[in-house]
Amino acid sequence: MVRWLLVLLTLPLLSACGFVHEQTLVARYHLVAVDVYDDMMLCWSLDKGDCAGLAGPTVYAAGFNDKYVVAASHPAGARTLGSEFTIISREPNREDSENGEPRKIEVIKDPAQYASLKARLNLPDFTVAFDELK
Repeated sequence: MVRWLLVLLTLPLLSACGFVHEQTLVARYHLVAVDVYDDMMLCWSLDKGDCAGLAGPTVYAAGFNDKYVVAASHPAGARTLGSEFTIISREPNREDSENGEPRKIEVIKDPAQYASLKARLNLPDFTVAFDELK
């Protein structure tokens, strides 16, 4: 009887382990949500299987081209605070190597400024979107 009680108490804890979403965006850039979708973040895959967060939580859109990776998220995971946009300059040949790492990260909090930069720098469109997080 005690054994079954322990099993029943442990099951909810096990369900909280692992990713609810894991998706490669490009190269070592991944979209990952750990326990709930609201945790969605853009991360950089490290050599030993870990992932270093670059944007998020609550990344609701992302995209890439040969020069940039972009992500749209809610600051501090709070949708009421609006959006912020993360722009990462890429070095594709270096990113695929074991010693590669993101070159430059810039966070823009003003949608109009982001739109201006998007046009000027030819930033990629958001090709992956999570409408339920927007």
